[in-house]
Amino acid sequence: MHHIQKPDPKIDKEAILLKSAHGILRIPIESVIFIEKQSGQLFIHTLPKIYEATGTLKDIENKFGSPFFRSHKSFIVNLHKIKAIKDTGDRVYEIIFIDYNKSAWMSRKRYDHYFKLISVN
Repeated sequence: MHHIQKPDPKIDKEAILLKSAHGILRIPIESVIFIEKQSGQLFIHTLPKIYEATGTLKDIENKFGSPFFRSHKSFIVNLHKIKAIKDTGDRVYEIIFIDYNKSAWMSRKRYDHYFKLISVN
């Protein structure tokens, strides 16, 4: 006998739901370029704006799989938005995004994981 699992109302496949100082933010997934943790605050980089929220990157990482990838202890990036990855020569890579002027970081360890991930697809 199969049990039909009810959808979890806290998980929205189309959007990221996050707490902010002003209530709950619903940010469409396709608009998210990357998410950054800085000084205990989350910054969700989208076109056209940057949202501030509370929570942890771990929570986001656990809720959302592909196309999101934990590139660094302080960053989760949308793999569909990456234009290039540059070696800075300082044990970290700079992620350049399509049509966006801010960049994110990728640790050397996560770079190896990223490379394995994209070579499978």
